[in-house]
Amino acid sequence: MHRGLRKLRLTRTLEAIEPLMAGLYEMCVKDIQEHDGRKCFSVELVRRSFKNIRAFNDNYRDEFPFGAVDRTSQLQAQIYHTTPAADRRQYLGPSKHWPHRE
Repeated sequence: MHRGLRKLRLTRTLEAIEPLMAGLYEMCVKDIQEHDGRKCFSVELVRRSFKNIRAFNDNYRDEFPFGAVDRTSQLQAQIYHTTPAADRRQYLGPSKHWPHRE
């Protein structure tokens, strides 16, 4: 694949991720097709929770700290939902997705 095209596709994927609410997402690759030795596919971002991760439980002890990460993630989601967008902008700084005044 041409380097410029790869960069464009990566940029478009990042632009799709940027406006998402903070949280845990799985990138699902779908519709994989091969044409002339090249693979084409689409990507879907699916919201997940730590409950989804725990469903793959293999009883590894190194996963215990995820409990704290899960609680922090839930708190951040609550803050996101209860804080008006104007207040979030004040803390997040300028973005191309909303007007920012100096």
